[in-house]
Amino acid sequence: NSSVHDPRVSRILQRLSRSVSEISTAEPSQDRAEQPPPKTSPEKRHSAGPAGPDPLLGTVRISSDRLDQLLSESEEMLTIRMAIERIGGEMKSLLDQLKSWNDELGNTEHLFRAAGPHAKASLPDMLSDWTEWSRSHITSLQEMVNSSLGHVHETSASFATMVHRHLDHMKTTSLLPFSSLTALLPKNARDLLRQEGKESDIVIQGGDVEIDRRILQELKSPLLHLLRNAIDHGLETPEERKTAGKPPAGRIKVQLSRLDNSKFQVTIADDGSGIDPACVKQSAIQKRIITEKEAQGLSRNETLNLIFNSGVSTQKHVSEISGRGLGMAIVRESVERLSGQIWVESEQGSGTTFRIVLPSTIATLRALRVRLRDRFFMIPTAFVDQVLRCSSNMISSVENRDTIQVKGETLALLDLGALLQLGAAKKNDDMLKHTVILKSADKKVALTVDQIIEEREILAKPMGPQLERVRMVAGGTILGDGEVVPILNISDLLSLETRQQQVGPKSPVQTDIGLRKSILVVEDSITSRTLLKSILESSGFVVKTAFDGAEGFALLKTEQFDLVISDVDMPRMNGFELTRKIRADKDLAELPVILVTALESQKDRELGIDAGASAYIVKSKFDNMSLLQTIRRMV
Repeated sequence: NSSVHDPRVSRILQRLSRSVSEISTAEPSQDRAEQPPPKTSPEKRHSAGPAGPDPLLGTVRISSDRLDQLLSESEEMLTIRMAIERIGGEMKSLLDQLKSWNDELGNTEHLFRAAGPHAKASLPDMLSDWTEWSRSHITSLQEMVNSSLGHVHETSASFATMVHRHLDHMKTTSLLPFSSLTALLPKNARDLLRQEGKESDIVIQGGDVEIDRRILQELKSPLLHLLRNAIDHGLETPEERKTAGKPPAGRIKVQLSRLDNSKFQVTIADDGSGIDPACVKQSAIQKRIITEKEAQGLSRNETLNLIFNSGVSTQKHVSEISGRGLGMAIVRESVERLSGQIWVESEQGSGTTFRIVLPSTIATLRALRVRLRDRFFMIPTAFVDQVLRCSSNMISSVENRDTIQVKGETLALLDLGALLQLGAAKKNDDMLKHTVILKSADKKVALTVDQIIEEREILAKPMGPQLERVRMVAGGTILGDGEVVPILNISDLLSLETRQQQVGPKSPVQTDIGLRKSILVVEDSITSRTLLKSILESSGFVVKTAFDGAEGFALLKTEQFDLVISDVDMPRMNGFELTRKIRADKDLAELPVILVTALESQKDRELGIDAGASAYIVKSKFDNMSLLQTIRRMV
């Protein structure tokens, strides 16, 4: 479960890896023919003696799609359990109504008797018979409902036990050891080390710990990026390490450990040069993420966590490995999409450590159900630091913004309903405000809601590919009464809150990053052109489109735009030519240009950068949020 490579072994593995790569790309020899394996007759196969235990005994092979389907069906049983509980509540309500009916009949009979014999004689005998009949049937119904209610409670308890046991068993079928993911790392590391001219030992611990396969799938991309980050940003060259008094070969350690039954931690550490806080601050200031005044008041940890903002990078050159500072923002987004959190620790000259804490499963989670205006939403409990009620005298105004003091910290106090553009809350200064303190990494904010209903375990469901990147919504859950309740995306919420802090106190609509900004989309594919136009307009931008570079440049000479998004492969004038023409025009030279293209080779990237592109985004790795974050940095 721990693989340690000393420098000699690392060099041998690197040479072997290089040889394998050369062999795999070599042309097959023409004087050799592949011989088919010898055929074995059915008789020989059946008559062969036992060759050891059957490797499939005690196991079942099943496709991953079928396994996902079975697991999903098992998880749906939780919804059935909630439905049974709802039926029990309805039956209890029916029992209460029957009791009320019986009591009312008794009161009516009492009043009738008190009215005297003359009033009673004036009514037909039928009324008395009907009353007796009703009473006997009500008593019978009460007995039936009581009996059924008892059965429902028993069934619900038994079914709950069965569901949790069955779900636990099904979850174990989807568990894979951490080593199934980390097995990819040494090969990737050796290739990158050879490319960068560096050396390093790779240490992997906790490979036998089993994790939900779905989490491993989502964790693969962030883990590989952090490995590339450690090699490209962290480790020094052998010569630099010798100068610094270090061994020529660096050390990268990847470790998985369980924190408790519901959480585990992944640690990626290197002994490289560490992160320079001054460079991080400078990059964040250049990207207008913070001001110089704000930079002076940041602690070391707050400064280091700025690297998770889109565009912040300490690298001065663009490469296939390091990119343009978008990687760490995408890593944090991927981790938070799993309801996890990520932190960074670094000492200059000693190295950098990233810590990722994730839940053990993504199927079920605990969440707060809150009411905002006439709607309900779920807030994952993993991001809830505290819940409280605050009165008007606890709220103070700082720079024309509401704030609240919590445990010695001054936090921005925002109305969650207004953030989600659900309208303003009703004014009531005397009422205590239900407040939820959200925390993610170094960000913390206080959000007021109309009502906190309950904390409960919910079954999280994805929104599907069509609604995968709906802003502020991470997924949904179905309650026992069939109501679909959205699960809020905490990362989006905190990003929106940060943008409001940057632009000052305005209405939710006015804080949109695309307010009054005009963008020209140059794209020959009508599908891509329509998709980009829809994404940008939904974020508040004014968008015009052009079929190719020639038409786009003509529009640029006649109309005013704040940014250009262009494809590369187009008729008449491609994206590279358009970018070069923009940079050569004295009136347009400073106009930001983002190339969004299917061309993903290093050569194409270099052509785009040489042409003067402000950013280069590959369509195969296209992500709405990353695009909008890139645009926000430029406009």
